[in-house]
Amino acid sequence: SFRLSQRDMWESAKRVTGTVDADWSITHESTRQRWEDSHEAMAKGNFATFPKMLYSRMFFPTAPGDYQPQHHDVLDLPAEDLDEYTAIAIRMGENNEIVQSH
Repeated sequence: SFRLSQRDMWESAKRVTGTVDADWSITHESTRQRWEDSHEAMAKGNFATFPKMLYSRMFFPTAPGDYQPQHHDVLDLPAEDLDEYTAIAIRMGENNEIVQSH
């Protein structure tokens, strides 16, 4: 339901966790490098890197994963709260609720 940049997600995560940049160890990596590293790991059988590959591909300059609904209003879809869903995702990650199939 959201059309976001990495910055949007980052800012939401900080709001939900009550943190600031100084609370994190911030590194930078190109989207292409993240995708290539995870693609290589998957080719070697490490399927746990699939989410990294999937989400890094989303941010390629061509935006191949941009499926933002063009008719949100026409379909009368409800507006959703990004921070609410960020909090759910963080909780799931912290509680190992994310299932990885191999």
